[in-house]
Amino acid sequence: GYELIASFVVLLALLVYRIFVLKKQNGLLYGLILGICFGIRPQEILLIGPFALLGFVTLNRKNKAYSILIFSGVTLLWLVPLIKDSGGIHNYIALNWAAANAEGFTHTFSYNLPLAIKGLLLSFGISLAFLVYFLYKLLLGKIKINKRAVIFYLTWIIPGVYFNLFVRSE
Repeated sequence: GYELIASFVVLLALLVYRIFVLKKQNGLLYGLILGICFGIRPQEILLIGPFALLGFVTLNRKNKAYSILIFSGVTLLWLVPLIKDSGGIHNYIALNWAAANAEGFTHTFSYNLPLAIKGLLLSFGISLAFLVYFLYKLLLGKIKINKRAVIFYLTWIIPGVYFNLFVRSE
């Protein structure tokens, strides 16, 4: 599952980059990939939410409608069977509530550091290599600063860094 979510998060990031930075409209694919990400690991929405929202608000009305329709359809495809297998909506909510209450600050920062590194790799996947390359070129002055690209990277990176360094407790 971790490899799968890492791959789909990178795909979603590519789409959001194309939508927000390059101003390309693709609500169908956006809704599909976001729905798949949400289905693989629903809690990942907390980390990818800011940059996913950035992509969504940049879509035109037609593509927003497409993305909502496709996201809803994909979500229903995995959520309905999951609720059924959980014993119904009340059991599903109770199980998720119990899992959410079990999380918290249970370890020190030094204990969490190896988990944080694993989490950063999970959150950003192979894109970390591209980010390092981008920062290297930026420091050399070979790339001009694109404000939209900076906003995109910050909305992608800050939630994951914060979560993996300060919250992660598994």
